[in-house]
Amino acid sequence: MDISAQLLEQAHIQSSAAFFTDSSKTVLSPNQLACVMLHVSKDELVGRQIDELLSPELVKRLYDSQGQIKKEELPIFRFYTTLHLDPPCPTKIRLNITLLESENEQALYFELFDIRQEIAFRNALDSEREMLYRGPVSVISLANQQGLNITEASPNVERLFGLGPNQLSGNSYLGFLHKDDHQQFIDESTDAAAKRLNNFSRKPYRLKNTAGQYRWIREVASTKRDNLGEVTHFNGYLVDITEQFQAGQKLNRFARIVSQTVEEIYVIEADSLNILEANERACSNLQFNTDELLGKSLPDLLCGEDNRNALRQSFKKLIDEKTESLVFENIHQRKDGSSYPVENHAHYLGSEIPAVIVVISLDITERKQAELELKRHRDHLQEMVDEQTHDLIVAKEQAEQANRAKSEFLANMTHELRTPMHAVLSFAELGQARSAKAVPETMMSFFQQIHNSGKHLLGIINDLLDLSKMEAGQMHYEITATDLKALISQCVDSLHPLASKQQISIQTDFPSEQTVCQCDSKRIFQVLTNLLSNAIKFSPENSTVLIHVEPHKLNAKDAMKIAVIDQGIGIPDDELESVFDKFIQSSKTKTAKGGTGLGLSISREIIHHHQGTLSASNNTDKGACFSILLPCNSIDNSAYNSN
Repeated sequence: MDISAQLLEQAHIQSSAAFFTDSSKTVLSPNQLACVMLHVSKDELVGRQIDELLSPELVKRLYDSQGQIKKEELPIFRFYTTLHLDPPCPTKIRLNITLLESENEQALYFELFDIRQEIAFRNALDSEREMLYRGPVSVISLANQQGLNITEASPNVERLFGLGPNQLSGNSYLGFLHKDDHQQFIDESTDAAAKRLNNFSRKPYRLKNTAGQYRWIREVASTKRDNLGEVTHFNGYLVDITEQFQAGQKLNRFARIVSQTVEEIYVIEADSLNILEANERACSNLQFNTDELLGKSLPDLLCGEDNRNALRQSFKKLIDEKTESLVFENIHQRKDGSSYPVENHAHYLGSEIPAVIVVISLDITERKQAELELKRHRDHLQEMVDEQTHDLIVAKEQAEQANRAKSEFLANMTHELRTPMHAVLSFAELGQARSAKAVPETMMSFFQQIHNSGKHLLGIINDLLDLSKMEAGQMHYEITATDLKALISQCVDSLHPLASKQQISIQTDFPSEQTVCQCDSKRIFQVLTNLLSNAIKFSPENSTVLIHVEPHKLNAKDAMKIAVIDQGIGIPDDELESVFDKFIQSSKTKTAKGGTGLGLSISREIIHHHQGTLSASNNTDKGACFSILLPCNSIDNSAYNSN
């Protein structure tokens, strides 16, 4: 069998389409597969010139190649083309052309392959590669050696590193990682190689770009091995998860803030009013654990059926009228049966599935007590005025004075109480309205404003309570041996931040002798704090406040003198005594940095109960001096605690 017959037989066995051309380039002997592939009959193909079937460019390449063939070889030429047929052939083919030579003749053997699927596969592969390189997933290849150097990278890695693939090549990948993530990355690589894993996921790690910023990365990695099964490369598919990671951190921070806030927070189902979620403060105040509280109906936690019905009506109004929020008060009942008043801020979220109501409850026990104390004190003032009406002249003067004091006090108290209360409510409502979309820094500023206003309000209430106790003769004192030097140092330390803020220096001058007195250390600390804070408040910046302590005599008995000396605005001489009256302030401070006018009055009462004195004077150059004379000898507690 000659070589032509062998080739045709081999083409038939391999299911290849094939035909021959003679030395004149005329088509001979096409097989059936060739006719089927080219959509022509055998008669239509036989006798055709190859120049008619191939493009002029391809024919020229074919002739040029023939001239380079050596007689002892059987070279094959491969071309991609479509044949020129009438009608046109729709099939994209690959031609393998073999040159056959003998002594008398020369022929070409053509083998045809349908490459449509091959082209489609290559196009799909190119499309997938393009999508991969242009998509959100970056690809990087690392050599399995010390430093894990970068060998290849997709073009889109520049979004992560700020560097292109060529600039990254050869660099250690560990050099771009956060130092705290190095060991984790190395251990994961070593473990994957040891366990012969083909694919594995790494824990999220931080990647630094050229701007010095760290991005959080999630990576799915695969291993590439040599013929011996050893890992030569790690191929990583990187996704930037910084935004998701930061969002998760913000959500966790906000959840911690909500769980630790002083308000009780409930999320209840709008239809059943059952509690779906509650923060730690709610559980603590009601004395339930979380499992006990969830699922309970919120009205069942109120004291009395009237309160329960009122709560249901409030929620019904909130839902029916579709108002943004509703504020109302009721009484919560603890697990042990005790109760406490609360102020509720309810918000209806009808777009949720299921619809829910968010309730924020604040324990207002102290506020209610303060309101009662304020009312009692106001009523007491009125009684005092009524009792003095027996002497018309004195009654007239006292009535006018009491009326002025009462008006000033009420105006001052209204302002002092209302200002922080408005701040608490305003920032609370603002926080509730923006809680769903506000950043944690904004929410923290709201809570800080609420905390500061509440602290200021508490200070006013404490002054009122102290004043009420003193007037009722119910102030209790615990007399112990107290080192005044240590007590004063403690007071200075506590007010150091306030002084530093106003750039004021506090100096102390203590004697070499012991400074021990029998007194109530808590109340004396209160007096020292009031005097020192006033001195700081009314002193100019970059000035000095001096606390001078020395042994003294009071009614021929041993005592200690404590002088608080400032360089401030001083006190008018005709007001040096009146500044200790209740609700009275110096004319120099009333419109500036004055408060309620109770601090000095309470301080003098405390010192008088210790059988000492508290007085004020002006310095020769500038500023004021407040002096305390405190007996050193011990006196029976009963003398301090009686009316």
